[in-house]
Amino acid sequence: MLHPQIFDVIVVGGGHAGTEAALAASEHFRHLHRQGITVRKTVDCLIASWCITRNVPLLHSDRDFEPFVEHLGLMTLDGRESP
Repeated sequence: MLHPQIFDVIVVGGGHAGTEAALAASEHFRHLHRQGITVRKTVDCLIASWCITRNVPLLHSDRDFEPFVEHLGLMTLDGRESP
């Protein structure tokens, strides 16, 4: 490996943290839906919401995260974020 890095692994499960993650994801889903944007995968909402609520940049190559960047302030590892 040329550039070894350490990445966090997130676990979204039951209990209080799981409930908070689900509520944040549903709020973000509704916000995007009101803007006329369809989120294609539930897991994308969970991942993006986890990153947004904790101010953690997301490393991705999936265009499905772009609405989260543009409308909800999701940061990406390359430093792109909403204005």
